[in-house]
Amino acid sequence: RYRELYGPEAPISACTEAARRAETDDPKAILAALPTFSFDAPQGTVRVDARTSHTYLWPRLARVGAQGGFEIIREARAPVRPDPYMVEPEREDWGGEAAAL
Repeated sequence: RYRELYGPEAPISACTEAARRAETDDPKAILAALPTFSFDAPQGTVRVDARTSHTYLWPRLARVGAQGGFEIIREARAPVRPDPYMVEPEREDWGGEAAAL
């Protein structure tokens, strides 16, 4: 049904999946449904925080090499709880030397 409405190439996002699970396109119902599921992405499992409506992410620090590629020098050991206003930094999630940053 989604492809019929928006075309065969329309990307399916977490919001579209939430609309399917909520069985409605009502924004309040979708916001309530978003934190109830997760999906696998190249970075790892992604899920939405019920308190902030932002996603847990796997932060990485990298250097850009001479050829333009990235060399990861630090990365979180687990998804980091979203803090969209940076009021509660959780440096211990990073471990190692990055915890001292």
